[in-house]
Amino acid sequence: QNYTNWFPNAYLSKDFKKELTISLSYSKRLRRPPFYFLSNNVVKVNDFRYELGNPDLIPESVHNFEISLKHKKQQFNIYLQQTTEAINGIYYLEEQIAYYQKFNEGIQQQLGMSYNRFGNLTKWWNINGMISIYNRKFISEGEDSFEQLTYRLNLSNNFKINSTTSID
Repeated sequence: QNYTNWFPNAYLSKDFKKELTISLSYSKRLRRPPFYFLSNNVVKVNDFRYELGNPDLIPESVHNFEISLKHKKQQFNIYLQQTTEAINGIYYLEEQIAYYQKFNEGIQQQLGMSYNRFGNLTKWWNINGMISIYNRKFISEGEDSFEQLTYRLNLSNNFKINSTTSID
């Protein structure tokens, strides 16, 4: 195998006003499969299903692109993540038994955006909130074979009772 790869990272940021920042970033990295994916063991789940390891898996290559706008206590992001040599589980049948095994197959793309709000609303109330929406697509042999739109909302609150006590 070839172990000499380039993993470039680039980050550019510009402050336009006191509290307004726009940034662009790109990175490439590897995501190695965990050991149990590589194991050559066969696991019998039940009489009709077996899970197999795959010692021939190679690392996924992940490209990340992001644009971010930050103003005071809020941030807006748009990003694209593309994974080549994506590790995906595939079922196949032999007679009446289903086998499940991980393979390097296709490309995964995730396009999304998020909005974050963070900071103190009052002296005693701190809030962090994020809402995001992203579309994940799996492409195999030039055709879209899976696509899913997902929404996510995450809120956390911290209430300060006194200088040593708070409630999350």
